[in-house]
Amino acid sequence: MTLDPDRVQKILNTALALPGDQRTDFVANACVGDAALQAEVESLLKHAPEPLNSQNAPTTPERPASSLPGEDANIGRIIDRYTITARLGEGGFGLVYRASQSEPIRRDVALKIIKPGMDSKAVLSRFESERQALALMDHPGVARILDAGTTDRGLPYFVMEYVKGIPITKFADTNRLQLRERIELFIGICNAVQHAHAKGIIHRDLKPGNILATYENGRPAIKIIDFGIAKALNPTFSAGEHVTEEGRLIGTPEYMSPEQAQMSAIDVDTRSDVYSLGVILYELLAGGLPFEPRTLHSASLAEIQRIIREVDPPVPSNRYEELRSSSMEVSQNVARSRSIDASLLQKRLKGDLDWIIMKCLDKAPVRRYATADALSSDLHRYLTNEPVEAGPPTLAYRFRKFAVRRTGLLASTALVFLVLLGGVITSTALWLEADHQRTLAAEREDQLVDLLVDIDEFYRDIALDDGTMQERRLLITEQLNTVDTLLPMNPTSQRLRRMKAELLLDKADLVGGSTSANEGRFDDAFTLRKQAHSVAIELVGEDPSNEHQLLLANTLRGLGQSHNGMKEYRSALERYANSLVAAQQSNASNTPTRLENSLLKSIGDMHSKLGDDANRDDYYAQSMRGRKQFHAANKGDTQSYRDIAIMHSSLAGAANSPEDKLEHFNQYLEIHLELFRTNPGDAATHRRDCGLGHSYVATTLMKLGRQDEAAGHYAESLALLTENLRLNPTDARTRSNLEKRLQDSYRNRFSGEAVDEQVEAAREVLDSTGN
Repeated sequence: MTLDPDRVQKILNTALALPGDQRTDFVANACVGDAALQAEVESLLKHAPEPLNSQNAPTTPERPASSLPGEDANIGRIIDRYTITARLGEGGFGLVYRASQSEPIRRDVALKIIKPGMDSKAVLSRFESERQALALMDHPGVARILDAGTTDRGLPYFVMEYVKGIPITKFADTNRLQLRERIELFIGICNAVQHAHAKGIIHRDLKPGNILATYENGRPAIKIIDFGIAKALNPTFSAGEHVTEEGRLIGTPEYMSPEQAQMSAIDVDTRSDVYSLGVILYELLAGGLPFEPRTLHSASLAEIQRIIREVDPPVPSNRYEELRSSSMEVSQNVARSRSIDASLLQKRLKGDLDWIIMKCLDKAPVRRYATADALSSDLHRYLTNEPVEAGPPTLAYRFRKFAVRRTGLLASTALVFLVLLGGVITSTALWLEADHQRTLAAEREDQLVDLLVDIDEFYRDIALDDGTMQERRLLITEQLNTVDTLLPMNPTSQRLRRMKAELLLDKADLVGGSTSANEGRFDDAFTLRKQAHSVAIELVGEDPSNEHQLLLANTLRGLGQSHNGMKEYRSALERYANSLVAAQQSNASNTPTRLENSLLKSIGDMHSKLGDDANRDDYYAQSMRGRKQFHAANKGDTQSYRDIAIMHSSLAGAANSPEDKLEHFNQYLEIHLELFRTNPGDAATHRRDCGLGHSYVATTLMKLGRQDEAAGHYAESLALLTENLRLNPTDARTRSNLEKRLQDSYRNRFSGEAVDEQVEAAREVLDSTGN
């Protein structure tokens, strides 16, 4: 069997970077199951010279501290069942040793002892905080705590697993990991940090030296160590005053967040670790740090704080370009360690990776990724060519990302983008028609329909965005034209007919729907929904599959929405009930779908409008249970969270007392404010929802006699709805919402300077955007 020379070299490089007594175990672990590979690496290892470190000095292997100047009296000492064999390092308040455990199993461990003379109350508290922080965690990416106790001199200690590895940046450079490999390894770091955050622990000193990497079972793996300055989010085991030392920066300046540099524990939360992760990713990819270490190390405390808190660092691609300008040799070494040409590295960093990293490094925590998991998810989107959340929310950007994923019939991104702008889909369909007369074109027809499905997914994705009405109209028109061109060539195609019905429903929502910005043409929407319903009836008659039943459910729901809009509540109730039956028949699981939960609410709404409060309450209760059940199973789904908020609005309407109404409206507003804050890509919908939420709270507060609070919420409602209409001037739904809140019967309840200013601004936007 031929060995992979790259794999041999990577394992050899990592082994050489380790202390001598760790290499044999490392190679055996990295080559597990491959005796030939292990033999080859061990042979090369015997004759290999010692590597040089980044300062071109020999790498010093680990050795007992007693062999160094200034002997350590702890070497050789036995503490309980642990014999100290070497000193590994020293922290602010603890000494870390390598030790040999004798029972119940024999193994090497890391033993951390508080320094003699450091046993003040505050230091003891922090030492105990670290021990408890580690004890809470159980993740393969976090060094485990194994034991704890007190020495015969009364000094606390605890025992951790001994991590064989080297700093993540050195590991990546030594093994010449490519950008993709570095990002994949970094995602593992994010997962470990997320585990700590879920346990209520912030690391607060994340840096390459505290993230060790090695090979396990032939694959790269990481371990996070040193929670020595960890802050507990859970106050039950750590008090905030023991975490920050007045007048002293706690952490490493190069990787420190602005709020940490401020030396206030109040503002430090999980997003501080996200900042540090961003710095590590910056270094991993670009080969440099956001701020020059020499600048920080030579500066005063006040200047360090100013730089971290006020100075904007260059984006990673520009940092690498600066490196190229100052030292071509260094920049080439950086590129070589990433297995990429120096001329290409900056191009790879530009765009998505710049945006992702700089989102982590935002001075304002609220604009960073909320969690390490969110950062990990965006990196995964980058690796799979999906739009990243950190990217600019432009239509062109998002369509380019879509086009990279959709290759085949229209392989060129430029051509696919022309589909959006110039009607190339229709031209392509006409070409297919001619080709069909010459050859069997079924395969190419399938490819085109696949493309249409992807574009429809893109259409649905932008439906919630600001200023996309014109693009949505163009997309839906081109898709319908294409399907109408293809259908005469294959009139029995169920896939094409199903596609047409779905497109008709999309167009109905655009011209007069109730779930996104629309043109206010409700009669036209009703006609389109009836056309879609006729197609669904035909398809179910031919094949009552789950897919066709779901289509039927959606068309019936659309008809119900139209009847509701025309105040034909009994007809709407009938349509919604039939839609629920079809939706349940299409659902093979025991968990109610979002569609089913929505229909339960709609049925409850119709019972309410028909004066049947008992049935209303029953369906509302079913819908809320289903929504919570669905959201619990889909935690990252923002739409399911929004569904719960919408249900709170309905429950508020059904409540008997103003106090109960206010409780539900506050829940409604709280959820929408969170969604607006954390999902800028869907700003149009979430901004409108927040505007409505503020108005609901305002009117309820007025009923409770709380006029000043009510006026503040009313002014905020007008501000949000006005901004939404300014950004989406053709959105009839937002226009109607704003106009209603300016009617005298509504407006005259509120007073104040802020209200007057927002009323004037709202009327100006209504006038400037009117037909």
